[in-house]
Amino acid sequence: MTSTPAVTSDAVLQALSARPRSAGDLAREFGVSRQAMRLHLNRLRDDRLGVLEGAGRGAAWRRLFDLTRSWPLPPPEGLAEDGMWADVRAELVVLAPGLSIEAERVLRHATTEMLNNAIDHSSGRAVRVGLRVDGDVVEVVIGTSTQTNGAVTTDVDELILVNN
Repeated sequence: MTSTPAVTSDAVLQALSARPRSAGDLAREFGVSRQAMRLHLNRLRDDRLGVLEGAGRGAAWRRLFDLTRSWPLPPPEGLAEDGMWADVRAELVVLAPGLSIEAERVLRHATTEMLNNAIDHSSGRAVRVGLRVDGDVVEVVIGTSTQTNGAVTTDVDELILVNN
């Protein structure tokens, strides 16, 4: 008997890493209904981690960021925003090898401040970091989602930096 992967928003995001995919294709892969898959995809859209392109049968979801990382809130003992930044930075130097020292300092300061705000003030269960590099433009998005009485609220902080 073949087992299907557990369906979580993070697992769906990982499945979108290789290429854009339809909701039906993802639903079949994870062994869930299209409606259940759309809930995960809509959550990714609300968290600004995924986007639907096209319409009708040709519509496909794609991942918005080159890198995403997620940590539980509150973070495990000993993990703070500096440790989270170290994880992001390890990928950043690969995605943006020409990033200036000053640009990296700005990114570090802004990212750790946004993470600190999420750690100290969010009632969400997790914090996510999205990182996109397009030439000299680096975009960092940090988001948390809170579910209260069935309604999901997403808080997002964003920094766009031009490295020139």
